[in-house]
Amino acid sequence: MRRLLLLGGLILPLLLPAPALAGTCPALAGGVVDKDAYRLGELIDFYGTYHDFANPGTVAITFERTTDSATRDYTAQNSPDGSWYLQLTPESSADVGRWIVTVVVSQADALDTCADRVTIRPRSSLPNTSTTGTPGDPVGWLGALLFGAVGLAIGLPAVRRRAGQSSSPPSLPLPLP
Repeated sequence: MRRLLLLGGLILPLLLPAPALAGTCPALAGGVVDKDAYRLGELIDFYGTYHDFANPGTVAITFERTTDSATRDYTAQNSPDGSWYLQLTPESSADVGRWIVTVVVSQADALDTCADRVTIRPRSSLPNTSTTGTPGDPVGWLGALLFGAVGLAIGLPAVRRRAGQSSSPPSLPLPLP
């Protein structure tokens, strides 16, 4: 009897129809978003596909802050190839906080919902790990200032010796017009 129940338990899921999904939630390793924390001004990319390319639906992306229940609602754009996308860049300090991100992909015959958590931080609280832009100055402004002062201290006495021990700077001939 137990063998029959076990066999029925294994076969029953195969006989039931699978639920239809309206599309794909973003298939990222971390969930709906690439990372668990973003800085203000950093791009957050959302994208996915519809299961029925000829009949795309809508994609609603909602952010809800956990501390005060503030919400931000966005609608993704549809592409002709049957995919959807939204590129979002939080800029305001009002966007800082811990958010629950819900993506709802809906078509005429199905609905797919997925969620994730993300933290939006002020610009200075996360290191800039982007590879764009110019590399930083390895010496820094203080090192450049110190280098200039040492160069001036070494070079000024030599200039005075060449000028014949005078305290006034050497005169240079003026060019003729």
